[in-house]
Amino acid sequence: MAGFENPEDSVRSNRVLRIVWMAFLACPVLYGVVGSFVQVKEGDDKVVLFVALAAVVSFAVAFVVKHLLLNSALERDQQDRLEGRTKFPDRVAGVMIIVWLLTESIGLFGLASRFFGADVKTMAGFIGLAIVGLLMHRPPRRIEEKPFG
Repeated sequence: MAGFENPEDSVRSNRVLRIVWMAFLACPVLYGVVGSFVQVKEGDDKVVLFVALAAVVSFAVAFVVKHLLLNSALERDQQDRLEGRTKFPDRVAGVMIIVWLLTESIGLFGLASRFFGADVKTMAGFIGLAIVGLLMHRPPRRIEEKPFG
């Protein structure tokens, strides 16, 4: 097992990472609840369109960042193993949290679009995209193994 002296540490680390992921998964749902109670007058469609563009960019960037940073973590791990140490599990956890932040921000864009005058259905689209993205970026079952799960 790379990175953990004690197998219990590996299980604990995986459990903590899953709890953090579930917290990120709950955020878009909460944004939807808050946004559904907002009373909004007519807004500017151009602003909502700009927010939608930012959400799509965030969705795409999350995948690119995940790919690049996990590959970098693997390369660093190979170098570290030659020196007899590894921080691979910590690096994977850091990468996943960054990816989850980027993906969860889509739900926040949905809430912002609601404040800018979008209807509830539009906001729900953002929130749905955020949830789908977070499900696609679920935490790896075991950090020591292939982390691209």
